[in-house]
Order: sequence, then structure tokens, then C-alpha cells
Amino acid sequence: MTHHWLVAGVGRSGTTAIYEALQAFARRRRGFRYFYEPYLWGPPTWGSNFRRVAGAFATTNSIHADGLRCHLATPLFASETQERPACHRDFVQGLFEAGAPVLAKIIRGCGRLDDYLRLRPRLKLVFVIRNPLDCVNSAMGNFSFFGDEFHPSDKPRFHRELEAQGRPQPAFATEAEAATAWWHEMNQAALRAFEGRRDRVFIAPHEAYGSDPEPALRLLANFLSLEAPQTRMGFLDEPAGPITRRINLHADDRDHIAPYQTAYFDLLEQVSDIPIGPACHAAMERIEAKYERLEPGAFVPDMPRDASPLAVRALLRRERDARRIALTGIGRAAESLRRLEAEISGGSSPRV
Repeated sequence: MTHHWLVAGVGRSGTTAIYEALQAFARRRRGFRYFYEPYLWGPPTWGSNFRRVAGAFATTNSIHADGLRCHLATPLFASETQERPACHRDFVQGLFEAGAPVLAKIIRGCGRLDDYLRLRPRLKLVFVIRNPLDCVNSAMGNFSFFGDEFHPSDKPRFHRELEAQGRPQPAFATEAEAATAWWHEMNQAALRAFEGRRDRVFIAPHEAYGSDPEPALRLLANFLSLEAPQTRMGFLDEPAGPITRRINLHADDRDHIAPYQTAYFDLLEQVSDIPIGPACHAAMERIEAKYERLEPGAFVPDMPRDASPLAVRALLRRERDARRIALTGIGRAAESLRRLEAEISGGSSPRV
């Protein structure tokens, strides 16, 4: 049987951890091809071991021009549009070629999953979902959901497409409002695409997987018709991808997200394919506590999300110059202090 596996979810939901777990399963079989976020990243990132190619994300040589072109030409919510561009059909079929085992991971396609499920009837999809407080907080410290750092922002067409579907969005006053809207609409679009296809979809909440990963991975292996590993899964000992430890959200952001947070935990009980046990409930309580005391106001990024590489370099150069000047000033102040201490210890009157 040809294995076609797709990991999907909103960015910063934990898709890389699941992708790496499935790579461990796939390496026990021959002939697998790997695609990591092919709407944006290209062959240098598509190795069989994610950790060995992680450095490739630091260079624009890894950008996948064809994938980026397809992303910009395809509606964000293609699953719910009448006309779909041929380029996306070709893109999906090119990734999951008949007869070739494939593992792919995407975070820019939650509104396009119908194409994957319809065009590739044997495809099995692992959908990763995460609570909005953690998901939005992590995105703020990494990148914009709207892709501003890599291409013209998806925000204008996000508004246009939702308005055309009768779900208009207000103008976003803060980064958190925009990111939360993306989180909500993309997750809901994905869940709608799964209706009538739940036998082909495994929904893996980050909180359930992260609180007790080994039993969750055995359930996942069973879903993929694989024999679960009987030994300790060593890759679980180290986190996959960058870990967000900083609290970026401010109090206004948390208050805006709060209703979505409450609804999310109610949703988990309905859709999760991993049992929501005591460890998961304890994790949820820790998440709530983590955001109790926040700075007032709303988060603002250090620089515009759509800043060009030239602007970023200029900013880094100014920061470097400022540090050099500050260090020079500190050195001069230290030298003056040493002279003053020498004069005092020698019994002479300090010079003014």
C-alpha cells in the first residue's frame, strides 16, 4: 500500500513535532519523499530527518519559488470556492504522486484541505490544533500568519474572501486581533473540510499530545495502519523546532482571545482523537495561569512585519553601532572611576 501522509495545522500549533514523529515511522520504510511546508520552503528543507536540515531555513536559497507562486494564486479558502486554480490541483498531485510514499507538512493550507482529500483518496491527514493563547503568543515571536515576511501580505485577501463568504471581519486594530482571526477561521475551515471524511483524519490537539506523547503516538500509528514502536521513542526527548518561552501577549490581547480560549477547550472534548485525560486537563490549567499577569495594552512587533531585508540589515547595523558606542562610553566611565579611586586612596583631592 502506498502511504500518503499529510500533517496540517495553523502555524505554531505543533505540526513540526508530529511531522518529526512520522519521519521516525517513515524511516523504517523505503522510498519515502518528504515535503516541509512546500508553499514556502524548497528542497534544502525536505530531508528525511528534520533536525539535520533545520539550518536550511536561515537562507533564502531554500525558498520554493513554485510553491510560493501557487500559494499566492490559490484562494486561502479554496475548499469553499467554486472555481479553483489548476495550479493548486497540479501542486497537490505533484506532491502526492501515485505509487510514491510521501510525508508532507503544511501550515498555509488549512483552508485548502478539501483538494488534498478529494484529489488523493488514499491520503491520510493528521490535523494538529492548539489553544489560541499559546498559538498566537508563539506566532508573535516568530512570524506573521499572513506571510508578511516572505511575500505580499495575505491579510487583504483574507478580508476579501471571508466577506464574499458572508463572514466579514472588522478592521484589525492589533496584531493579536488579526492573528486570532486567522487562527479561528483556518481551524474552522479545516474542520468543515473533514465532514464526512473523519475516517481519513486524525485530530491531534497539541495539549493532549504534549502531555503524554507515547500513547498518543501509538494511536497515531494505528490510524496510519502501522505497528507502533515497542521501545522508547528517543526523538521525544528533545523539542522539535524553536520553542517559545517568552510571553509576548499583553493584557488586551489576552482579553480579546479569552472567548476563543474557552470555546477551544470545549471543542477538544468533541473532536480530539487522543483521549483528554487528567494530564491534559492539568496542562490546560497551567496554560491559563501562565497568562494571568501580563503587561497592560497590546503587543506591537519590534519592527513592521513586512520590512524588507535591507531594512532589517539597516536596523541590525544601527543596533550594532549603538552597542559599540555604549561600550566605548562604559570603558571611558570605568577609566575615570579607576583614576578617582587611585586619587582617593593616595590621599590627594580628586580633580573636578
